[in-house]
Amino acid sequence: MQAIIMSAYRDFDSLNKLLDMYSRNFKCYVHIDKRSSFSDTRHINLLNQKENVYVISEYEILWGSYHHLLALYHLLKIAMEDPGNTRFHFISDSDVPIVPFSKFEDFFENNDHNYLEVADITDMPVMQKRYQIFHFQHIFDRKSPNKLIILLDKILRHLQFLIGIKRKTKYSYKGLVWGSITREAAKICLDYLSAKRINNLKYCENSEEFWLTNAILESPLKDTVVTDNLRFSLWDEQHVNSPKILDITDLENITSSNAFFARKIQDTDSELFKTLEKRYNGSST
Repeated sequence: MQAIIMSAYRDFDSLNKLLDMYSRNFKCYVHIDKRSSFSDTRHINLLNQKENVYVISEYEILWGSYHHLLALYHLLKIAMEDPGNTRFHFISDSDVPIVPFSKFEDFFENNDHNYLEVADITDMPVMQKRYQIFHFQHIFDRKSPNKLIILLDKILRHLQFLIGIKRKTKYSYKGLVWGSITREAAKICLDYLSAKRINNLKYCENSEEFWLTNAILESPLKDTVVTDNLRFSLWDEQHVNSPKILDITDLENITSSNAFFARKIQDTDSELFKTLEKRYNGSST
């Protein structure tokens, strides 16, 4: 069976509707950011009443912090306890399936490839800064409205450059964690995160982006990696730090792509969501 590994934080109603769609065909493993308004026991119990849904809320996830890595690791570990789970799709609560489930079955059945976004950063000094100094994103919220917190975080980083701090750690690859991996690859990814490795990644910027790529590409499965994560998203000058929130005007580009998921779609009452929902269910649009 195929499994969804989902990081959620936005709003309960949208998540509820999204899980109604996914859980018909996928086993769904969800972590809700403890800072979210619906991370309480009542909301979690409501979601856990759904068939094929397992929801937890263990970590407060500041943007880019290693707590996001821990949440995804926790979910994958639980999902691997079910021997029937053979394919794992990492998504957020803004990711919507583009194609009918029958295409998921046809494409991923007996498919031993791993679909990831991969950037080779061995000659990219800007990206190497993400692991060469100590980042404290689990302490300083870089999305905080408090300018003092933002300033302190910047000062700490600049001081490290000034005094020449350079960690011995090295990562050759990075990529968004939103990918689709096999069971064999999932085991490698879990084994990769030893206590020592987690402590190392704790101080990397956006640490989860170093996880799947390095774990698999440094393993015997490196030749199974396809450098396409099968996600449709739009990045441009106006959307540098986060992809565009998609709407119905993007439908043609979405459906003509080879992607299986579209991100970000945040309004489950939108025309785009309803159109893709019908498509996923096998109805004509």
